[in-house]
Amino acid sequence: MRTERIFSNLTNRGAGRQARAGFLDKAAADCLPTKYRLGDHRRNPTISGLLKAFSLRRLTSFSLLEVLISLVILLVGILAILLYFPNVLRANDRSMMLSEAAFLAQRKAEEIRRDADQARRLIAEIRSRTVPTAPVVFPENPNLAYSFCGVSLLDPTDDPGDPTDDRGVPRIIVQYAQGSRADSRPLYELRFNE
Repeated sequence: MRTERIFSNLTNRGAGRQARAGFLDKAAADCLPTKYRLGDHRRNPTISGLLKAFSLRRLTSFSLLEVLISLVILLVGILAILLYFPNVLRANDRSMMLSEAAFLAQRKAEEIRRDADQARRLIAEIRSRTVPTAPVVFPENPNLAYSFCGVSLLDPTDDPGDPTDDRGVPRIIVQYAQGSRADSRPLYELRFNE
């Protein structure tokens, strides 16, 4: 009922500016302590000006609590990005090294096929190895090294249903070169045949 009366004053054409000023005074008076609400505010210009300034400032400002909450949300977002960023860099580096290792292993397999003699003795010797050869650094990428073996180093147990870990298949095993990284595990393994 009270708000209807205030809004009806605003829509009256006869009231005009006075009705709008009354609405601001009434809205601002609700925000002030009771000692300022006593009496008629329209007759006292000092209190009326105070009410208008207070209501405009109340409508356009933020409290300290709102600012602190928004800063906390912003900091949590920045920390999440900072914690996620190193993982992205590591994953990107690993994927680049895997693609480089696959490319170099394929080139080495093509060299072995090209240089093999009629009896394919080199491929037969790789096939029979159960221990990998000593790693040799790739000239194209000094961070990677290759070795040959007839047994999978990534999956050493021979499962009958899985052809990737079969024994007696020549493999080129790519790993990080000694001194480039502390990790000496195989990075990539390529099976090849004649």
